[in-house]
Order: sequence, then structure tokens, then C-alpha cells
Amino acid sequence: MKFTFAFALDVGATLRGRFRLEEKLKDGLGISTCSGWDLTSRRSAVVKAAPLSEISAPELLEHEAQVLSKLGCPNLGTLLSAGRQDRYFYLAYRYVEGESLEQ
Repeated sequence: MKFTFAFALDVGATLRGRFRLEEKLKDGLGISTCSGWDLTSRRSAVVKAAPLSEISAPELLEHEAQVLSKLGCPNLGTLLSAGRQDRYFYLAYRYVEGESLEQ
């Protein structure tokens, strides 16, 4: 099954030539999250992205990246990359195996 992000970022697409988007996980607050594959490190990743047209979603992700870059806690996800591509802002994290915090 192929999912399409509300802002035309398709599962199966490659983000910044590095992160291949594999499965849509969640949408909320104007932010879409999907599992992916880091083609550089050959590891699983999670990518969060928001269209720049959203009022606050890109700012939320940008703030998240700034906070994570200042913290050094092993219980927080490792930020692999952050930036803008086309009409959206994204964060890419190393995938951490385990249960969802929602469970």
C-alpha cells in the first residue's frame, strides 16, 4: 500500500539523497512521521516532516532540532539530519527499537 503525505512527500521517495521513506507511521499537528532507511549509514531511521506552508509545524520541528542538539541524554533519539527540501522542513532520527510511548 502506498501512502502520500498531505504535502506530496511520497513513501518510496528519497529525501536529500539520503533517507528513503518506507512506511507512514503517523500524522498530527501538521507533521507527518514515517519510517525510513538511511542510505549513508545503512540503518533504520525515522523522518518527521512538515510543509513550510503550515503556520507552526516547521517552527516546532526547528525548535525540536535546536533542543536536541543541546541535550546529551541517551534516552533521547539521535538526530541524524535536519533541514529544508522543496516546500517542507524535516528531521531525521536514528530508529530506536521498542514500544511506542503511546502504548
